[in-house]
Amino acid sequence: MLLAPEALYSFSTSPLREGVAQGLRGSLALRFAPGRTTPLTQTEIQERIEREQRRQEALLAAERKRQEEALEAERVRAQLALAVEKKRQDSLVQEQKRTQDSVYALQQAELNTLKKGIVTAKITSVSGVGSGGDSIPNPKLLVEEFLSTTSRFMWNRLVFEENSTSISSRYRRIAPANRGSFAPSNVMGEENGETLYYQILNIAGWYLTENPSEKLTLLASAAASETEPDKLANERAQAIQDYLELVWKIPRKRVSVERETASAPFERSVGLRVEKQDRLQWLSAEKTRRAVIPETIAIGLEVFAGSGLKQWNMEITQFENREVTSLHSATGTANVPASYRWNVGASQESMPRSGSELTIEFEAFDVENHQSDKQLMLIPVEYRSIESKQKSDSSTGIINDKRLDRYSFIVAVNDNGEVVIDPLVQAKIAELRPLVAEQGTVVLTGYDTRSDAIAQLVANGVARLLGTAQNLRVRSETKPRRNATSAVSAEEAIFGRFAVIEVLLPIVR
Repeated sequence: MLLAPEALYSFSTSPLREGVAQGLRGSLALRFAPGRTTPLTQTEIQERIEREQRRQEALLAAERKRQEEALEAERVRAQLALAVEKKRQDSLVQEQKRTQDSVYALQQAELNTLKKGIVTAKITSVSGVGSGGDSIPNPKLLVEEFLSTTSRFMWNRLVFEENSTSISSRYRRIAPANRGSFAPSNVMGEENGETLYYQILNIAGWYLTENPSEKLTLLASAAASETEPDKLANERAQAIQDYLELVWKIPRKRVSVERETASAPFERSVGLRVEKQDRLQWLSAEKTRRAVIPETIAIGLEVFAGSGLKQWNMEITQFENREVTSLHSATGTANVPASYRWNVGASQESMPRSGSELTIEFEAFDVENHQSDKQLMLIPVEYRSIESKQKSDSSTGIINDKRLDRYSFIVAVNDNGEVVIDPLVQAKIAELRPLVAEQGTVVLTGYDTRSDAIAQLVANGVARLLGTAQNLRVRSETKPRRNATSAVSAEEAIFGRFAVIEVLLPIVR
């Protein structure tokens, strides 16, 4: 059944009446439309299915597209939101960084201002250095006194200037009234024998006075290039005779002259020869010496100077006999060494002289002359004097002690790198050789003013004469001249290479 609207419009004229007739009518009509009575064909069914499938696919495709568009729109919106947030965060970070940098710059400026007036000096550590280089924490210095003989070998030639018969001012002379107080033991000087050598005139006079039966022979030499070399050589010897006669009252009959030609570079010289030559050239002095263990102290140092370091100072002192004695001092303007090594056993002057503690004082100055507080550190000392050892063994009446003897002598090295040692020195070394095999300790040190290699060469050359033993220690060291000058004379140069043999032997008294 089908309900359908209807409309009817009419227009007409009539001859019977004048005018025009019009009419409009509307209605609803109920109609009957019977369905299809024949079944759908297979083809129609298939077409309808395909149409439905296409319709469903279109709907699905439209839905997928809508969802994709919605996802894309969401992704774009999220990316935009992230970009906006990132930009905001970056802006906050930059602002925070600017704020932090500003605060840091202000803090640094304030800190630098404060640092400029700050100077600190610290002693970070003190340790001993054993003979094998091992570190000894919290060291205690053991200082022991020994009876000791110091022996120096004196070179026996006086050198003259070219064409000169005058004795050089380098050679020390005394007034006749002072000869009675002169003794070689008072002028031993440095271990290289240079100070002793320049007393050669007085030592010769003293020796002839102490040994009245001895006679002196002067070996006069002159270079062939000099004017009248024979006459020159004789007058040089006479100048020495004159001094010995005037000051030391040595009669001329006890002094003879022989002409010789000395080897270069000492052609212009006069040698001294006596019957007992070793007694003239080997000179000894009895004294009390000290030995210390450990021989080296390592001191850790640290300095802070905000405006820059100007100078640092360190001094090691000991309180002795109500006075402060300085044992060692050091100063510098460059970087402070992280570990400063003090060779306590380098000399008798640097060793402790009592059982009082050592005080290390360390300070620094900056470029604006601000001074740090003094940093102090103490090193304990055990001191064993000869008297204290005698008291400790008085119950038995037997004193077990040690004797420390030192022998020093010059050594030459020829152009072939061979060590040349005077025959008198070789004879003394031969006397010491048996001591190496005993229970004592022998320390041999070779020295050179400049070269470590030459110093080692000197030490090895002497060691070969001493022989090998477990109780022999061999070492080398460079030791610059105390009064170094650009010009060094030939005789001064020979004192730049020397050796020291130290013999420590047990004794029973």
